[in-house]
Amino acid sequence: MVNLTKTDNLPKVINFTGEKALTLAEYLSGLRVKFYHKNSPVIVNIPMPIAKFFASILQPFSKMISVDSLILLENGNVADNANFLRLLNRDFTQILP
Repeated sequence: MVNLTKTDNLPKVINFTGEKALTLAEYLSGLRVKFYHKNSPVIVNIPMPIAKFFASILQPFSKMISVDSLILLENGNVADNANFLRLLNRDFTQILP
């Protein structure tokens, strides 16, 4: 449970992010190895134009795959995570590679 007295001066919107950009492959591999204690997964790289083409076809049937989500991944979005770390009162930046 979060102690609300410590969060009173936090903004209403907090970036739920890490401190560095990871590729999707790095993120999935980190989760698999560090949280599930499994071997690194085999990940096949798909060129972005091909991924966007298939995402546009699958988008009506899936909420997880969209052209917009691929654009976000392509741009490597990062944000300041200082308020997120203050909210959690813990540094999670070393969990993933």
